[in-house]
Amino acid sequence: MSRYTLLLLSFAFIFSAHAEQAFSDWLQNPKAFAKALPVHQGADANFNEVSVYQKQSWRNLQFLPYSSNKAGLGANEDAGYLLELNKLVTNPEEMEIQKLTKGASALQPWSDDYWPIYAGILGKRYADPMFAYKDNWQENYRYILDVSANHIVEEGNSEKIKFLSPSEKYDLLVGDKSLGLTNQSWQVGKPYWDRYGEVETWMGICHGWAPASFKEKRVHQKVEVLAADQKTKLIFYPADIKGLFSLMWANARYEQRFIGTRCNSQDPEEDENGRTTSPECFDNNPASWHLTVVNGMGIEKRSFVFDATYDYQVWNQPMASYEYWHFNPMTKTEKLSFKDSVVDLKTWNDDPYKKYRSPKARYISGVEMRVDYSVEVEPEALDFEDSNHDRIVSVYYLYDLELDEKYQVVGGEWYQNAHPDFIWTPKLESFAESPYDQYISGVWSTTETIPASWQKAAQASSRRGIPLRKILVPLLQRSANP
Repeated sequence: MSRYTLLLLSFAFIFSAHAEQAFSDWLQNPKAFAKALPVHQGADANFNEVSVYQKQSWRNLQFLPYSSNKAGLGANEDAGYLLELNKLVTNPEEMEIQKLTKGASALQPWSDDYWPIYAGILGKRYADPMFAYKDNWQENYRYILDVSANHIVEEGNSEKIKFLSPSEKYDLLVGDKSLGLTNQSWQVGKPYWDRYGEVETWMGICHGWAPASFKEKRVHQKVEVLAADQKTKLIFYPADIKGLFSLMWANARYEQRFIGTRCNSQDPEEDENGRTTSPECFDNNPASWHLTVVNGMGIEKRSFVFDATYDYQVWNQPMASYEYWHFNPMTKTEKLSFKDSVVDLKTWNDDPYKKYRSPKARYISGVEMRVDYSVEVEPEALDFEDSNHDRIVSVYYLYDLELDEKYQVVGGEWYQNAHPDFIWTPKLESFAESPYDQYISGVWSTTETIPASWQKAAQASSRRGIPLRKILVPLLQRSANP
């Protein structure tokens, strides 16, 4: 039994207690519950405080227009499109029969830093004991300029070289004396500093780490390679390699699939039940959410990225596993079989969401879902990492599903406004790489220096903030098989 499975089992009692409390809160005051944050549970008592950051993608995400405040599925709500499936299981009774009420990704997404902009992204010299970085981008950058990587290499101090940032090590590996990748990482924060006098601490590259965490294999051991100068030994710790992959996925182009909408409002309009009425902030429909989770993770064992909140902030998180239970939304009875949870809309005169229901809806079933997802960790100069280094939190969502006369899912309503904004994933066969990868040929052996013919392409790609995939993959392979 894996450590991951043991972790989930060990928290089964806690999960149950938190779910029951959430259900109780909803029963007592549905309107207040709609405005409250969903229950989170982490792997230790202080987990939420140190691992859930306010952050958003600084890439300009594109979404299809969504112009209705109805709960019915819109044009951008096709779970089949996201999962690239011709046929979905859309009947909750069939889901129950196929034992799809819980599931997990085949591989647990690995945790990484969100590599904040104020600390220089991959220029963050996290292992340097003298780099006591603060919330001040300018002070952090000044230290890097005053104690430059080139000067440290000239000194030949092997201990200090070990503590250089991931981007500095990469620059030395590819013979870039101008430190192109490092400078590009630091320059991302300059426009914010020049305009506002600060770089907000939540901004980083979670939109790169999240897909990398399940599209790239897990890094295990440190790797020692020779710099382009053929004399300087470089140690890439697991955190360095993960960070470089996260940066590549953050800045490279690749095919993506999205469903849901992006809410840019800090204070969306609400109705008398506390339910948002702003069309752009209705976000991912509970129906498309449920179909994606069950078919994507329950059947295909795939992970995907979801935005863990509904407002203008974007929290990109890779999903690890889920479990759900049914409840009767009219009698407020929980932990039921699907059939026992179904309510005929003709008999539910006090349905608070009556005016929002899909015209196809004939029945309603309540769902209480626990979602387990990987979150960020601080990078460390460790010789070895495995899944024990990952951090997992859980969040609980309450919603109902609207069903047609054949019990097919056609819509739904969230019972809390703080629900997933959108879901996205790289297209199944796509992967991130630099456009400059195509200009190099052959294979790099990590027992040798980077080929001279590769160095020019690597340095040009660094100015775009993208490490070469053909360099990162051998590092990863060597890390898995030292």
